[in-house]
Amino acid sequence: MGIKNVVMASSETLIGIPFDPHPPEFLPITEENERRPESAYSLSKLVGETMAEQYVRWDPTLKIISLRFSNVMIEASGEYESFESWQDDPKARYWNCWGYIDSRDGAQAVAKALDANKQGHHQYLIANGNTCMRKSNDELIKACFPGVKYNKTAGPNDTLLSIEKAKRELGYKPEYDWK
Repeated sequence: MGIKNVVMASSETLIGIPFDPHPPEFLPITEENERRPESAYSLSKLVGETMAEQYVRWDPTLKIISLRFSNVMIEASGEYESFESWQDDPKARYWNCWGYIDSRDGAQAVAKALDANKQGHHQYLIANGNTCMRKSNDELIKACFPGVKYNKTAGPNDTLLSIEKAKRELGYKPEYDWK
């Protein structure tokens, strides 16, 4: 059909989420973390990304971008109201390193991926710039992932699902914060 520009909805789950019983290798999570599907859903995302790798092998002029979305939240549905109920228990949301993405920022990532001048298959974690918690990352990691190597983030609540690659290569910048 001649389609050369594809953006796929992949998922954060592809990198081992939920992190129970297997914690991440290191934090923050990056696109370099091993893909470790732990459910049929995340396995389907691995199959999608594997297919993308083969399609671009067949046609090197093709661009496929896999956006590994964090837990998508829709502000208009009132989903952010539940965030306050998690604040006393770090384990309430540790399963995805306290990540989330506002649907409007997800749409921004799709638009930027479509506009990206690239060839081949590329993967990007797409999350908000912060966690869904008021507790610092130091406190959260100590409570839930005490043995995991942690490369301290610049800010106390910066996302632990690194969006640095998406920021650098796509110009992605989340605008909608749960607070």
